[in-house]
Amino acid sequence: MSDFILPALAEHTTSAVITAWLRKDGDSVEVGDDLVEVETDKAVSVLQADASGTLVTLVQEGETVAVGAAVATIGVRGPAPALVSDGAAEMELPVPQARGRREASPVARRLAASSGINLDTVEGSGPRGRILKRDVDAVAFGVAQRGSPARVEDAVTNASALKRSSPADSARARTEPMSCRRQLVSRRMVESNTTIPDFSVEAEVDMTACRALREQMLTLNRDPVPSYNDMVIKAAALALRAFPRANSSMDGDMAISLHNSVNVAFAVSISDDLFAPVVFDADQRSLGEIARTARSLIDRIKDATIEPGQLSGATFTVSNLGMFGVTRFTAVVTPPQAAILAIGAVREAPIVRDGELTVGSLMSVTLSSDHRILYGAEAARFVQHLRVTLEQPAALLL
Repeated sequence: MSDFILPALAEHTTSAVITAWLRKDGDSVEVGDDLVEVETDKAVSVLQADASGTLVTLVQEGETVAVGAAVATIGVRGPAPALVSDGAAEMELPVPQARGRREASPVARRLAASSGINLDTVEGSGPRGRILKRDVDAVAFGVAQRGSPARVEDAVTNASALKRSSPADSARARTEPMSCRRQLVSRRMVESNTTIPDFSVEAEVDMTACRALREQMLTLNRDPVPSYNDMVIKAAALALRAFPRANSSMDGDMAISLHNSVNVAFAVSISDDLFAPVVFDADQRSLGEIARTARSLIDRIKDATIEPGQLSGATFTVSNLGMFGVTRFTAVVTPPQAAILAIGAVREAPIVRDGELTVGSLMSVTLSSDHRILYGAEAARFVQHLRVTLEQPAALLL
């Protein structure tokens, strides 16, 4: 019998959530068979069996497990029944069975656990009786689970509305366990605010020329047309190449690593989770290639097919809240990176150009930096380089 150990799937990953067992207790598995689906702060991955035999799971779906812990055992296949002789006849003793559990989705399990509901009391409406979120909701709201799934969902919706209308119920708080990704982000932000002596510099960028460039690209009918965010990623990559310290990171407490590659991550919020996919060698990619890479990464996040390696290895991060109408904000430095760039909305505003007042497109950029790596003057020169590049966007096409 051998233990199936949760491996380290990516750098800085210390735990994972068991999202789905692809084989059941007592199943016979072979080396290389898909065994379990796990979710880390980086991505969802499928792990394969590393031994052949009979599977006994040790961890339920929805549970968080530390890297290096055993999540299952794979025993010798096909144990023979135990026989005991009483001197006259042979008596067959039952072989202990692997513990079983109701089939349920990870979301349903988490909701049941937070609501104190025993899954054995829930009737599943999914395929082969699998328990879904709506089934747990039905029990939580006291709704009889009869009829079609659609009727169950309607009943749950109505019950939810009734419960929300009750003052007593509206005062109650619902406990929601943090996802593996949210736990990691939480740890990183605490680490950033407690260990990094950060400071910020801000500038306004005239994006009028970038807007005109995008309008020209739209007439070419080529997809995707680079967004303002793509343009910022390219401009930041060029500035990082010009100012290597901004493309560095802390190595322990007394050393700085200056990276040879310019790998720019960009923050993406999907389904209430925060991701930072990476555009590798962004300084060497064309603007169109950056746009295509960014779209592909976002699609992979939405489809849950993003790989851990596409969410790690960044040397710099861009965070953009402009699409929500935010004009300016200060982002938190991601350890151990030297800096992060916060981007606001591109908005129409009065601009003095060549001594005359006109209307242009302005965008706020705020660079937050680790003062151990970057000093104020160097951070200011980085932002100046970025601003000049965006205000003369032909440089993005060279």
